[in-house]
Amino acid sequence: MIIETQCEFPENDSRFDECLITGVDSGEKGWSVTRDDDWSCWISSDSPVIPKVGMSIRCYTQNSSSIRGIFLDGVKVFYRTEDEQRQIWADETAKKNAANEARAARERPDRDKRWAAFRRSLLLVVIDLWRVIPTLPEILKHTNYFVVSRQWLSMMHLMVI
Repeated sequence: MIIETQCEFPENDSRFDECLITGVDSGEKGWSVTRDDDWSCWISSDSPVIPKVGMSIRCYTQNSSSIRGIFLDGVKVFYRTEDEQRQIWADETAKKNAANEARAARERPDRDKRWAAFRRSLLLVVIDLWRVIPTLPEILKHTNYFVVSRQWLSMMHLMVI
């Protein structure tokens, strides 16, 4: 049974589910609320209403699982339109991407040094093997583990001699 109260729900927004609260677990920063359709959601401690079992909860959703608005017994806890929610997601994504790019830029010199050292050591291993195994060019031509061009093999052969 949904309790009808005098409140102003958003006009022209029909993407919501309305249920009753069947469980409330309090935490440090709010409440985990279980609805009678067995879905749960989080309500922050800055909510103007403390959720209680039996209250009506209206959840405005986007993409079926993202909650962009909650009303408890007709009192707005928070609400965003679909466009506002999309803008929030875009801003958060841009912020994360900027942080990732900044981290990659900070780490790039060290990573480049490590890759250069790895390539040099790999080249030295190949040169050492070449000296030890005179038939290495022939082996490398026929193996599935290395794709080596004839030009590269000729260049390496000249370097070793």
